[in-house]
Amino acid sequence: MLVYDVTNRETFNAVGMWMSEVEKYAVQGVSKILVGNKIDAEGERKVETAEGQALAKKYGIKFLETSAKNSLNVLDAFKMMSGEMLTRMTKKTPSAPSYSGSSVSSSSRMTASIFSRRV
Repeated sequence: MLVYDVTNRETFNAVGMWMSEVEKYAVQGVSKILVGNKIDAEGERKVETAEGQALAKKYGIKFLETSAKNSLNVLDAFKMMSGEMLTRMTKKTPSAPSYSGSSVSSSSRMTASIFSRRV
């Protein structure tokens, strides 16, 4: 999750460097989303929503704006990131173990499958 402050242009300008660092040091295909934070400070905004959307599109990643102060879209950001991770993991694991007869939800089975393969 790459997070910049919408009230601070320097943090937005640093996203390219952060992206390079992720590409250099993280495993190939790591999940990424771009998050613009502090949208509660609308009068102080230095980075427009469209700029964040364009940058995310450039990198081929999803985009969301949040306010940690007001808890606006914060849960959505984590759900989006989790969804990206699950999508990538299911592409890497062609067959998940069967949990037939279980009352466990499919998302819980997928999470269990992911963690059991990592242990």
